[in-house]
Amino acid sequence: RVTMTRLMPNVIPSPFHRIAGDFAGNVDRWMIVEAAVPCHIDVDVGSAEVGAGVLDGNRLQGIAYHALNVPTPETATTTHFFYAHARLFKTGDAAMDEIYRRDFLKVFTEDVAVIEAQQAAIDRDPGAEWIDINVDAPGIAMRRLLRERIAAEGAG
Repeated sequence: RVTMTRLMPNVIPSPFHRIAGDFAGNVDRWMIVEAAVPCHIDVDVGSAEVGAGVLDGNRLQGIAYHALNVPTPETATTTHFFYAHARLFKTGDAAMDEIYRRDFLKVFTEDVAVIEAQQAAIDRDPGAEWIDINVDAPGIAMRRLLRERIAAEGAG
């Protein structure tokens, strides 16, 4: 497993979080991404009133949701990308159902466009050096873990 945790105390809520949580001011926000071999990713995200204890692990207040991703390779250059989103707030609110569905479909579609552009760049120049930035650290760690596991299977 590879886990990345971002705890953001006393920050301006994202536009979606402001609407979803009816927040008037700043929030304490978290994002915990856990990737497990071979290809399961759980993104745990939420916000609550500043000082409510969510940064210490008491996340049963405010808003919280999980984005679940399971990219499943089809070929060396194509992947099926399964995803789901589950929320823990306003679960009986039909208007929020629609906002949530629409907004998260948009985010997922944007991610797919970026991934497809990355694959096209790799296809054009397979030997090009990758440029990694700090935010890529969990992905880099996961790719290293996968390479180690694949090598171990080949050696066994």
